[in-house]
Amino acid sequence: MVTKAYPSFISYIGRRSDTGRAGSGIFSNIPENDVKISIRNPEHCSVFRLELIAISGALDHALNSYKGSNWILTDSRSSVQYLKN
Repeated sequence: MVTKAYPSFISYIGRRSDTGRAGSGIFSNIPENDVKISIRNPEHCSVFRLELIAISGALDHALNSYKGSNWILTDSRSSVQYLKN
């Protein structure tokens, strides 16, 4: 469904386990350049901070790897509001 609406996009995820281990992932489906990046984050990092680390990594990846328009998809309104300010 997403790939039909946005044929080229970068998505991310930030997760923390019950044990406090944290990580982020960045996924890109840009044609001829699929990318999967894993980022190890500090222990006991908040979910909000994980989202910001992942968004930052996605932005860095987009700015350094692609020309033209790209979409970074998020479901984190609070992260977007924080970055806007």
